[in-house]
Amino acid sequence: MTHQLSVSMTDVIVAAKHEKLLSLQDIQNELDASQMQAWQDLVKVLTHEIMNSITPVASLAKTAVDLVADTKHKVGEKPEINSHLDDIASAVTTVARRSEGLMTFVGSYRKLTSLPEPNKISFKISEVFKQVVEIINQHSGLDKTKLSYHVEPSELKMEADRAMLEQILINLVKNAQQATYRIDQPIITLSAGLNRRGNVVIEIADNGSGIDDEIKSKIFIPFFTTKKEGSGVGLALTRQVMNAHGGTVKVTASGTGGALFSLVF
Repeated sequence: MTHQLSVSMTDVIVAAKHEKLLSLQDIQNELDASQMQAWQDLVKVLTHEIMNSITPVASLAKTAVDLVADTKHKVGEKPEINSHLDDIASAVTTVARRSEGLMTFVGSYRKLTSLPEPNKISFKISEVFKQVVEIINQHSGLDKTKLSYHVEPSELKMEADRAMLEQILINLVKNAQQATYRIDQPIITLSAGLNRRGNVVIEIADNGSGIDDEIKSKIFIPFFTTKKEGSGVGLALTRQVMNAHGGTVKVTASGTGGALFSLVF
């Protein structure tokens, strides 16, 4: 993963000798936060304008459907007129349905602009993993998928917003399910541990087809999706949650050829 560094150099005198002190600072988090803020500002403008335009359309479409139904009742048994009214009702109903769909779609992006401050508490990571697995099993039915988790050390704790963490883990596991849908023996693994700097690292790995290199840098951008029914919100929200915790999220290839998402706190 490419990181942006800030480099500075200072002249110092030690024991009457001139020395140069070189400082390297990782500013990737700051750049990610700045980029996300820019996207948030854009989303606020777009959702505001779209909602202002589509809300009256949806309302008028619903009113038109009711008017057509009332007109049919008043007209009575007149096949030719009723046929035209049925065509009008069908067209207006489609407009109303698509308007509501668009409002729901646009509304999902508002999640990116209304994320609250994390309510950080201390908890065992294994407890969160267990909860996530139970939720996934209850709502999606893993069938043939092997979903497991591992924490090292087993009693490892972290301080974060537990609800936010659970949500992004659920989203990532669901993405992994979709990525392994056509695999004969799908495997999804949740793991957690400490890196060399003592940071908590949570990883979600699968044995799917992986993510092409050319789109790895785009998947965390709002609106970007490779799914027909996708909204492009899930991974963008994941990055926003990680930024709010002062952490990072990255994607690489897993040891089984699929995707490996790493959350570094």
